[in-house]
Amino acid sequence: TYNKSAITSIGLKVGIAVETTAGTMPTTNYYKIPGITDLPDLDFEPDTIEITSYDNLEFKSYLTGLKDTGGIVSLEANFSDYAMQLWNAFVTLLDPSTNTTGKKAWLFISIKGTQTKFFIPISPAKTGVPTAPVNDKVSINLNFTVLGDITNTTIADDTTYWASTDYPFV
Repeated sequence: TYNKSAITSIGLKVGIAVETTAGTMPTTNYYKIPGITDLPDLDFEPDTIEITSYDNLEFKSYLTGLKDTGGIVSLEANFSDYAMQLWNAFVTLLDPSTNTTGKKAWLFISIKGTQTKFFIPISPAKTGVPTAPVNDKVSINLNFTVLGDITNTTIADDTTYWASTDYPFV
C-alpha cells in the first residue's frame, strides 16, 4: 500500500556505493552515512529558452534548455571519524586522476514510511574542516557534484540494498 499522508524525515537513511560495472547503478552494498542532518535541494529544473518571434500573436514561445545542478552541493552531517573516513575513502577511490575505470559513486536516499527511493550519480569531493559553533554540535559538509539524472523508483523492501557491515577501511 502507498502512503497517502505527509511523512517526516525521522528514520531517513542516506547511503553511498560505487558501480560494480561502469554506467550501471548499484543495487547492493550501499554504506549508510551516519548522522546526516540535512539534504540539499536536488530538484533540478531545466532552463527555459525564449524563442518568441514576430510570428507569435498572443503568447511567447519557449524551448526546454539544460538542467543546472549548481556545481558542488553538500550533505550536512554530525561530525564523526567514521562518517569522514567513509566519505574520504570514496573520494580517494574515485579520484579522477587515478580512476581509470569510469565508475561513479551513487547516493541512495531511503525515506522511512514510503516505497519511493532515490538514486543519485555523484562525484564526491574532499571534506573540509568541520564547523563547531560555541556550545553546539560539530558538523561536517559532505560535498559532491551531481553527475546525471536522479532516479526514483518504487521499492517495497530496501534491506538488500544496504551493506551488511561497516565500510572496510584499508
